Amino acid sequence: MGSSRCYCVAGQNFKIETNGNSQLFECLSSFEPFFLKEDMEKSKLLFSLEVCNSEQFRKDVTVVKDFSIDGANYHVARIPGGRYQYRLTWEMESSACSVMDTNSDFSQVRVFLDGTSFFKRYSFNNFLMIAYAFAAASEGILLIHSSVIMHKGKGYLFLGKSGTGKSTHSRLWLENIEDTELLNDDNPVVRLENGKVFVYGSPWSGKTPCYKNKLVPVGAFVRLSQKPKNEIAQCVGALAYATLLPSFSNMIWDDRVNDAIATSISNIATSCPVYKLGCLPNREAAVLCHDTIVK
Repeated sequence: MGSSRCYCVAGQNFKIETNGNSQLFECLSSFEPFFLKEDMEKSKLLFSLEVCNSEQFRKDVTVVKDFSIDGANYHVARIPGGRYQYRLTWEMESSACSVMDTNSDFSQVRVFLDGTSFFKRYSFNNFLMIAYAFAAASEGILLIHSSVIMHKGKGYLFLGKSGTGKSTHSRLWLENIEDTELLNDDNPVVRLENGKVFVYGSPWSGKTPCYKNKLVPVGAFVRLSQKPKNEIAQCVGALAYATLLPSFSNMIWDDRVNDAIATSISNIATSCPVYKLGCLPNREAAVLCHDTIVK
């Protein structure tokens, strides 16, 4: 296996170069359905990512954002000239620090992977997801935190905070609604194309190994919340926009990315039905949702 490979997610090609360490591609089994066998050297790339053998520390950085996910700590710094540096540490291995350095539009990315094999794999996968999300934003292509099922040729996306029950609701559809298939369980890709909205599978599906290189037009977005009874209502106008907004990956401190994503969400909110579903984790919730949103 060579030291560089190309992949295509939601119609966007990107290249990974590992400087001869081809074993790193073993960390990317979820990317195999998106692998491009053709020589893409002359094709337009959304971004290229190079794995470096040594970290280049920078002192001239300004931290603009700190956040934590499942014990992993992210520190985002702005570098003069519009570049970004992401530092990733892990509370289980405090001495390890993986780093991603990007140019202003995320088209050129370099990473340094540190720590145990697990942390290197985790860093590699997450840096790729971040690079994809913010390089693609200006193309009307957005990563969304969602579980999505395919039903009769359309995609239905279930949104909500972590722990709300997105995966559970998808499972209820799979168990109780005929002609239903899981497309992605955590981070599918939504794309605007000629005024229509499509949802694509991606290499990032959380704890559920569901990595499908498929696409379908979006049937509806549904934001879930836990309620003592099942009830559903459609959202329109500004409420539809506000219902979608929290689920999309964003960098609100970067005007280029934030403006592109806000514009895309506004277009999506006026192009697709958006609902709020308060529900219990039961069959009746899935049936109510299906009967309301599938038209």
